[in-house]
Amino acid sequence: MIKGFFIKWTVKIVFVFFPCLILAQQNKSNNADCNKALKIDIYDTPEYRPVNPPKGSGDLIDLFGSNKSDKYLFEKEHHTAWYRFDTKHAGELCFDINPDLATDDYDFLLFKVNVDGGCEEILNKTLLPLRTNIARNKPSQLGKTGLSTSAPDEYQKAGIGNNYSKSIQVKPQETYLLVLDNVYNNNGNHSVIFKYNNKPSLKVVVQDEVFGNTIDATVSHSANEKTIELAHKKEDGLLIPLSDLMAEKNNLIIFSKGYMYENIEIKPSEVLNGTETTRVIKLKKLKEG
Repeated sequence: MIKGFFIKWTVKIVFVFFPCLILAQQNKSNNADCNKALKIDIYDTPEYRPVNPPKGSGDLIDLFGSNKSDKYLFEKEHHTAWYRFDTKHAGELCFDINPDLATDDYDFLLFKVNVDGGCEEILNKTLLPLRTNIARNKPSQLGKTGLSTSAPDEYQKAGIGNNYSKSIQVKPQETYLLVLDNVYNNNGNHSVIFKYNNKPSLKVVVQDEVFGNTIDATVSHSANEKTIELAHKKEDGLLIPLSDLMAEKNNLIIFSKGYMYENIEIKPSEVLNGTETTRVIKLKKLKEG
């Protein structure tokens, strides 16, 4: 009778506490360490929001031994989240880190690394970040921080300072590690919004085949069974943003009075290699007969 009583209560205790263990594992940050950095696509998901807020400093202390006057590293880790992302084209990269709670103090470091590496160099302090902001949060600005074209400095150390650091020029096929640290344990989540200020574009310049002078023309852009007419002025050419050339097949038909027309095909990959690609189109002058 007594033996059965203890068995019954043992079973009840197991079932009461087991769900709590599962809940704790779900709330733990899986990307609190550099070697577990979460890979995100800043093009498909320019605004990223994690499922759970940063919780703890992970299994390893990747950033340590700093002091309050250090502009490169955190004084210590509190509640960290690591993100890894690649660039597809050149441009001026900015981002906003938006805390849910204005009182949360999110600091960040941005490293440029090899495709799959970087963590060992960061741990050994042989690789310094290209951008940091460890300044005190500003509740009046909702605790926001990040990279901005209007910010003058690449680094901000701890204490009173600008909550934004200077934007960074990136090239295609580069890999970056971004680590965030929430100083306070308020369980506040965040979002990171990535953006390019200089987006790639295709510059079309139409010229006379013989004399090489730039001429006025009409450019018809056909993609996805739609055609749009664009005006080409000889003074400044024609600038077509990459966002208008994302179809798998883009045809440009160039007309100019007194010339033979020209039909060319443009692939998005040809524009992704730089902030601007120039395509010079030479038209043949029509002759009688």
